Amino acid sequence: MSHQEWCDITRDHFREAHFSRKDLKDVAKSITLIPGTREVLESLRARDIKLYILSGSIKQIIYEVLGDLRGYFEDIRANDISFDSSGIIRKISGTLYDFEGKATFLSRIIAENEYSPFDVLFVGTLVMTYLPVNQEPGLCASIPAGRMVTRRSIGLIC
Repeated sequence: MSHQEWCDITRDHFREAHFSRKDLKDVAKSITLIPGTREVLESLRARDIKLYILSGSIKQIIYEVLGDLRGYFEDIRANDISFDSSGIIRKISGTLYDFEGKATFLSRIIAENEYSPFDVLFVGTLVMTYLPVNQEPGLCASIPAGRMVTRRSIGLIC
């Protein structure tokens, strides 16, 4: 099944539940950034470190949660939801950069900026899913989803 097929099935279920623009905003309001997020982003910017978000989530939710912190990111790639005139979900446009596409996007960033793969840190919950075995290794951190993040729970796997 393609990613877009998965998005279409999800859209159908959301339409049956009358998922609306208001519901999407309510989901975003229920998410809070961890304390210190702004300070970390400011510190990284001061060091001229470029940041990108590649997510299987919904772009509108990411934008709402980040608020004015969106400006710290060079690019944000995620699925996009559109709504019909009554405010009910109409379509989920799947990002090209979900699942295996994350490796493609990372390769593009490395090439465009003339980085060594060792200059790039990819943080995700399922790094092994995104980075093919034959890809040149870099530094990757896999953070188990749904867990408190501590130094011990971050696994470096590349």
